[in-house]
Amino acid sequence: MTFGRKKMKIPTYPILSGSAPGRFFVDESCIYCELCVETAPANFSYDSVRGFAFVSSQPKNQEELEQITEALEGCPTESIGDHDNYRPNYMHHLANRKLSWKKVGAWMRSI
Repeated sequence: MTFGRKKMKIPTYPILSGSAPGRFFVDESCIYCELCVETAPANFSYDSVRGFAFVSSQPKNQEELEQITEALEGCPTESIGDHDNYRPNYMHHLANRKLSWKKVGAWMRSI
């Protein structure tokens, strides 16, 4: 989905626990291709037990912000997300029967 010039990630998988709290996150669709760790080594680490990359620290300066944004845009599975551009995935909630189609339609009209 695109709004203006920036691509907005709408997660389809649950967000992984264990990431540093803050703006950026990784969801469970991560296949650990190592792209994020190579692009932004100060911000991403690998959890060898679960087999996922995770946000080890949020960006502290402009350079780190640019690196983590590059990793987000380059992620082949779109597993990296940005809470500043995050909206809950209505299909996930619908699958868990927390929303009805009527509520989904109302939510879609409101955005």
